[in-house]
Amino acid sequence: MQDRLLDFNGILSDDRLEEDDPTFGAVPAYKHIGSGKIVTFVHTNGIHQLPVYPCMCSGAIPIDLQYLAMGFYPATSTDIATAFSISVLKHFHSFKVHAHLSTDAYMSILRRLTNYIFPDIAPDHKRELSRVWQQWNHITNLKRYGFGHSKKQEKPGKAELALYCAVCPQVGVNLPPDWKSRGPLYQYYRYLVGDGNFVCNHIHINSSQEAPRLADGCGYMMPSVPYEEHLASTSETVEPPTCYEHRAVADKNKPKKGYDSTGCRNLSRVE
Repeated sequence: MQDRLLDFNGILSDDRLEEDDPTFGAVPAYKHIGSGKIVTFVHTNGIHQLPVYPCMCSGAIPIDLQYLAMGFYPATSTDIATAFSISVLKHFHSFKVHAHLSTDAYMSILRRLTNYIFPDIAPDHKRELSRVWQQWNHITNLKRYGFGHSKKQEKPGKAELALYCAVCPQVGVNLPPDWKSRGPLYQYYRYLVGDGNFVCNHIHINSSQEAPRLADGCGYMMPSVPYEEHLASTSETVEPPTCYEHRAVADKNKPKKGYDSTGCRNLSRVE
């Protein structure tokens, strides 16, 4: 049966399989083998070039969904040439969050694993990795906050992708109906304390085409349009320092290179 399938896809009659490849498959000389297409697969152990023969039956699911069903996230939904394993996306996420590893550095590691002697020969897919990881991370957040399997295809609203705090006093959730008349009101206030580490920043996208915002205003950042209108019509209030030579509060709104919004914080309470 295996030989019949290979012959059906035109592989057994392809003499190119016997040729030597000094790049160890990192850069194949051909884009097709038989009726299959050579696709770049990025995994935690390197970059691989493998022929793909998708199911073309009448009742088959779309090709991009076939990749997802097999545990690979394609870089595009049409004419797929590159796919990332879900394992490498999780692996990259861990390094990015815990070690603050850049996309370029992580891709350099994968290229080194692909060809230890000549890593520059291995293909560079940091642009595709950056785009796919953002998509996968956004889809994962949607799933975790209850929007992954919504039949109505509802989009998250304001701050609906932010972490829910079960301890914070919230009217209609964990406060008694007569909370305004029961006891001192200060015990129902919601206090959010800024400790000086104002690190909630948003990177400025410097490109000819405006990058789409996947979760504009749905997490911890303000929606971009009202935020820009606020900055254009307001002035900064200088807070007097209370600590000697401690400039965390004074520098909270100091512009940072590469960011369009920096030092965000939120102080609110139950009214």
